[in-house]
Amino acid sequence: MTHSAFVRYVAERLSSLYPFEEGRAAGLRLLDDVGGIDSKGYAMLCDSELDPQLFARLDECVSQMCEGKPLQYVTGFEWFHGHRFDVEPGVLIPRPESEELVEWAAQWIESSGIEEPVILDAACGSGALGVALALMKKGTTVLSCDISPKALEVTSKNACKLGVDKNGSSVTTFECDILNSSSGKRYLTGERFDAVISNPPYVCESEKIFMRPNVVMYEPFEAIFVPDADPLLFYRSITDISAYVLKAGGALFFEINEMFGADVVKLMKNRGFADVEIRVDFRGKQRMVRGFKK
Repeated sequence: MTHSAFVRYVAERLSSLYPFEEGRAAGLRLLDDVGGIDSKGYAMLCDSELDPQLFARLDECVSQMCEGKPLQYVTGFEWFHGHRFDVEPGVLIPRPESEELVEWAAQWIESSGIEEPVILDAACGSGALGVALALMKKGTTVLSCDISPKALEVTSKNACKLGVDKNGSSVTTFECDILNSSSGKRYLTGERFDAVISNPPYVCESEKIFMRPNVVMYEPFEAIFVPDADPLLFYRSITDISAYVLKAGGALFFEINEMFGADVVKLMKNRGFADVEIRVDFRGKQRMVRGFKK
């Protein structure tokens, strides 16, 4: 089987789950992630025979994907902001939209002249937001919290593996139920953070019918979904925490459900945050909100 035939083979095997082009993209990504054959390598090798041992490894990955398992759980990682973040079942897979939230926060930190920022990553998941920020600016202190021990384990692993300490930065994890912040009382002390960043659960349970089965079946329910009756419950709690732990002038950055941008803005303003604004992502959807503690 040639490399190009393998890509077609993947697209055909995954045809019940993905459109052809997405299946083809999955084949190309497997060649890169598992075989180390990037786009340039593929262009050179597309008509050459695939190594049989590599094919066996790749075919096992395809078989797992045919069962609905996300590619990132199959390979064990996802690229985020140019870094290879480990992911495991039970931990939310980071998305490209979140990279823009990181960029927005980093730009503000830089423009504000904060030399050694202290950041809270609330509901950290794989640690992608906080770790990426710690890697971007020397001397950054990140406290990452989550209710999931697995998320905290993966965040710590990513911080260590990606070498935040070599950047003079640090990432500390602690278990905390954001909806009951007293569980993180030791760390959530008053007016110590320059910024809070969060990608909390924000997909309404009724939206499950529009999502792909591999997301619903494999990614952690509690990291994605919120009750239809109270879609802002995490935003309300994190905003209240932020009003307490941020320094005056500190910034709160949220990733949001595009349907609730105006509601999140209103919530933050009602909690005393100033200059609250929405930003759209690369798909043109309202995806981020930022506000400042007065």
